[in-house]
Amino acid sequence: MLSFKCKNCGAEMSVDVSGNLFCEYCGTKAAFSDKELLQYRDFRKRMLEYLRSSREVRENRESKDDYLWSMAEPAFFKTKEGQEIRINHIYTSSEPGITMYLAREAVLYHYTSGHLLDAQKSESMVRQMNFPEADVRNLRGVVPEFLSKYELDDGSVLLPIRRPQDVFPLAMFSCLDPRDVAWIISRMENICCLLEYSNMGHGGIDTEHFFINPFTHQGMLYGGWHLAGRKAVKPDLVAIRTTAKKLLGQNPEGMNEPFEKFLNTDPADSAFDDFARWDQVIETGFGGRRFHDMEVKL
Repeated sequence: MLSFKCKNCGAEMSVDVSGNLFCEYCGTKAAFSDKELLQYRDFRKRMLEYLRSSREVRENRESKDDYLWSMAEPAFFKTKEGQEIRINHIYTSSEPGITMYLAREAVLYHYTSGHLLDAQKSESMVRQMNFPEADVRNLRGVVPEFLSKYELDDGSVLLPIRRPQDVFPLAMFSCLDPRDVAWIISRMENICCLLEYSNMGHGGIDTEHFFINPFTHQGMLYGGWHLAGRKAVKPDLVAIRTTAKKLLGQNPEGMNEPFEKFLNTDPADSAFDDFARWDQVIETGFGGRRFHDMEVKL
């Protein structure tokens, strides 16, 4: 519902001790009203409590889910048949001609009338994805599952995709622990291998298009499919490094030399080769794969 993006680099901004907005990634500063500040802090507090509930029993976590979604705001649309659609959402982001709404059971993409081809291409590129036969069940969930399609009265289109519980845009998180950024990179690398297996490049991996489940450490590439095509995956591997640096913020604590070298080295030409390099970083820099609860700062 509340999100303040840096106008310089696009990262989500944090609130410093003086009550100003501060970009941990590039250092840009901004200010907002007292009312906006109170709303922002209240939402972040609820989000933090929700994430901490991963350590609690399921029933208590569901009550925290209700607590978080009580801050949802509505957006209204009308189909060309006159049916009214209300989207209660806690987060939204925009790019030219496309707006994303995070609702409780769906992620909805609204394409303006001038971007209908982007909607068609998004559906088409997802349908063209190929999955290794042995991993079909595990991998289908990393790309959008389109639920329906609504043609609206103004000529625009609304495409909802299924949102599993506890899945959020990566842009809602910032200044993460290197261990958390590490498992996120693992998911991105895995998806890039799937893209290469499908002879495809995505072209839009970033914090707005990539989603995570912070409890189960799953990752999904839901947005940006209008940018995909039959092209090399190497730019996506570069985007993984750029996104990771943005998530870490300035001067992150707990960095190790293999991880830092990986982020500042050109990727391999192949996603599979790059993933092999990343596996070495996991072993030498983090001592292997170990699950831990995700830590999120206010």
